[in-house]
Amino acid sequence: FQGRSIVAHIVQSQRKYGRKPVILIGHSWGANTIIRVAKTLQQKGIKVRYMVTLAATNPQRAPTNIAKLTNYYFKTDGWGEPVYPMPGFRGQLRNVDMSTTKDIHHFNVEEYPPLQNQVIDNVLRYISTDS
Repeated sequence: FQGRSIVAHIVQSQRKYGRKPVILIGHSWGANTIIRVAKTLQQKGIKVRYMVTLAATNPQRAPTNIAKLTNYYFKTDGWGEPVYPMPGFRGQLRNVDMSTTKDIHHFNVEEYPPLQNQVIDNVLRYISTDS
């Protein structure tokens, strides 16, 4: 699976530096991959503090080790789908339909400045708090 090296890097960093916040962000196929990464991290007892999926095209269910997940997708053009939680999920999960956002679509959603700013603000907030 494509995310194997990501998982290995996170596990190695957690061993070296201790439990630090894990934040995952992915677009399209990368969004699908980071959900699988989170699932593998769950099996290793590692929590994901914050995850952003942008237009995940074939997402698996969100594993229970995610504290906050925001999924941006496009309902009207079929590029990207909602993400649903696995049984036992207790985090925050929000699916945001971007279909009505003018001039934004699957291929440029990650370039949309308001979305970039929101994600960056959240990343800064989640890495600065202890868990």
